[in-house]
Amino acid sequence: MFFRLMLILGIGVFSNMAWSGLNTTYEVQLPFDFSNDTLCFNNYNLESGPWILKQIGHKYGVCQGIVGVARSFRNHAIFNCAGAKSSNGFARGKINQVLDLDQSGESGAITIDGYCSLEEFCKDHQKLFEWAATILNGKLAITALLKHVYAFNQGITAEAQVENMQSIQTIFEKLNAGDTPLIAVPWHVVMVTGMKIDRQEKDGNYRIELSLYNPNNRNKSATWVYFADENFKRTINAYPLFVISP
Repeated sequence: MFFRLMLILGIGVFSNMAWSGLNTTYEVQLPFDFSNDTLCFNNYNLESGPWILKQIGHKYGVCQGIVGVARSFRNHAIFNCAGAKSSNGFARGKINQVLDLDQSGESGAITIDGYCSLEEFCKDHQKLFEWAATILNGKLAITALLKHVYAFNQGITAEAQVENMQSIQTIFEKLNAGDTPLIAVPWHVVMVTGMKIDRQEKDGNYRIELSLYNPNNRNKSATWVYFADENFKRTINAYPLFVISP
């Protein structure tokens, strides 16, 4: 999988699952085109899907479903501009194949002829993608998010600051492996496409900037910023952050 890894100035190493020697700046950005690699609709704007799940989505959004589907296609779809475009029935089969392959944890890719990108494929079959995102949203709510509800309700705690650094380390590792992890904060889920870490001269703390696909606005990259203490052991006054993708 292609990705851009930039080491700027001095970088330390991981040791026993801990950060050490990270002195100045680190940056990794994975290729992600916001005009091609996102779904063709934003959060809260879905019109299709199982009735109950759709009503929940209208009120609370389907953020994890949208970025979950997009991540599955990034991992397991190859778009071939040549060839005939898909009928609805054929497109439904391709969508299911991609999602099933991703959920199985196996490697491999599904070729989709007649389309150059996910966004183009989605535009021709938006109802199918809305249906798929709504269903996946419900699945992830139960399998990946339910266990974190207590922590979300607790808000900013000392325990959360330590756990957040574990999540940031996991994000670091996944990005370096070419993966775009899904992360959850209280009541929202996004996909991470890059990370930049800077040591602050003023206090020695670290600024951690995450580049994101935020399903609330599919047209441009979003940025979330966290701060970590000078020992890189805990975040500073941050809400809970969890990696929810495998």
